[in-house]
Amino acid sequence: MDKKFGIKETTEAVVLGCRIADAVDKSLSDGEVSAWDARHFIDVLPSVKTGINGYQLLGKELGELDTEERKQLMDTIAKELDLDNGDAKDALEIVVGIVAFASKIRTRRAAKKAAQEAVQEEVEA
Repeated sequence: MDKKFGIKETTEAVVLGCRIADAVDKSLSDGEVSAWDARHFIDVLPSVKTGINGYQLLGKELGELDTEERKQLMDTIAKELDLDNGDAKDALEIVVGIVAFASKIRTRRAAKKAAQEAVQEEVEA
């Protein structure tokens, strides 16, 4: 099977997911969550746009994942979260599931918005 999509968008989404998970972990490290913990999420902000920009391709990329791409994603997770590859393998399943779910939500919301706008245009016409 010819590869068409690669893993660029998935990698960016995985990086975002890892940075969010890291910020949550840091926020919970003292057993409490306070407004001061918002500082941990500041480092996440630059990754948000990149991490969600290509959401339309996530399902396609995930559908074509091969062994080498899974290893690349595990390496990315291991690097981002300072994990060994065994832990990164477990994390990959979770992160990919979240990324796939987020992609479906975004796609459905975009379709719903487009349908609402079409109805509004008909009403206004």
